[in-house]
Amino acid sequence: MKMPTRSKKGFTLVEIMIVVVIIGLLAAMAIPAFQKVRRSSIGKAMANDARQIGAAMQQIALEYPSDSANGSTFTITVQPDGSLESPLTGNIPVNKITEYVKKVSRGTSNTVYTFGGNGGTPAGAFNLTHGQCAPTDVIATSTTNVSTSVGQPVWFDEEGKAL
Repeated sequence: MKMPTRSKKGFTLVEIMIVVVIIGLLAAMAIPAFQKVRRSSIGKAMANDARQIGAAMQQIALEYPSDSANGSTFTITVQPDGSLESPLTGNIPVNKITEYVKKVSRGTSNTVYTFGGNGGTPAGAFNLTHGQCAPTDVIATSTTNVSTSVGQPVWFDEEGKAL
């Protein structure tokens, strides 16, 4: 009587270990690349938000020149959903900025816009911060004075261009 032959279906332990190692190596290369792309896209969204805020503040300054005199500030509060709020400043109506900017990127911080500069502050300079973005993700520069730490503020001029 012949012994029944064993079926060779399935994988050996060594084959499974090799596949797991290959998947681990691919993940080790892909995850940092994905994070870099994500931070870069957040930086681009932040730069776009800054341009919108800068243009809105210039429009408000044109509409209310006496309230946007040199050195006066305008606080913009960013809500968790990305909507903006601004308190009453002189004759500038509450939430005037929402006429020009409906929403910004979620995760962006509050900002103070300074009309016309004040002392050492450049005209219209303001900053934005995002908890998942570093200034180097917004400012494509090789200088060493730009922070590479995530969550640091990025400064913009009155037109919304990164300083």
